[in-house]
Amino acid sequence: MTKIILFTLISIQALAKPFWTEKTTYQEGDRVYFVGVSTNNSSLEEGRKKALNNAKSEISNFLQISNLNNFTFHTQMNYEEETESGYTVYRLMWADREELLNIQKENQEKDLILKEKEIQSYKEYAREKEIKNNELEKIKSTIQHNSQKIPQMAICGMTAAEALKIIGTPRSKTKCYGKVSYNYGRYWLKFENNLLVCVQTLSNFNACGDCMFSSAYQCN
Repeated sequence: MTKIILFTLISIQALAKPFWTEKTTYQEGDRVYFVGVSTNNSSLEEGRKKALNNAKSEISNFLQISNLNNFTFHTQMNYEEETESGYTVYRLMWADREELLNIQKENQEKDLILKEKEIQSYKEYAREKEIKNNELEKIKSTIQHNSQKIPQMAICGMTAAEALKIIGTPRSKTKCYGKVSYNYGRYWLKFENNLLVCVQTLSNFNACGDCMFSSAYQCN
């Protein structure tokens, strides 16, 4: 919880404004001062609350943090004046310089740890993406390589064993009603009674269908 210590709370109404009303932040000795301002308020109470919040914003900006919990700062004094448009309140607050430096250091260390985690996470993402892309390119290359071999190497009447030996291991196999089909990329080789009878494209392939109705072309 934010601690506010009313060290010396003074409401001043004077003809001459204190010098600190012209500042937002300044340092004296081992203290750092912050000034919060609120204008055109309908009451002093409203102005004091808004000036406090404005001072907190100055502290947050100075520390570059948004969470002021467990941080101790002190109210030194208020300067208040009444104008035609309402009340104006200046609130002077201070914090121990050493405490501020410690908070800044802790915040910088947290930011460093967070950045290191983000960098590590990005590296892991990039590495995983590279692995997937490499695998995808490998798959594309295999499909293209296998597909290119079919028009020249698929010969009607060759056995399944001969196809394995000459063309290579198929990417997948399927069987239906005694018909065995081997996939080589964009093509399927269909065997009946262990002999190649036709070649079918992926879009025309039917494991259980007859070659004469569904093949893209008959084998050589």
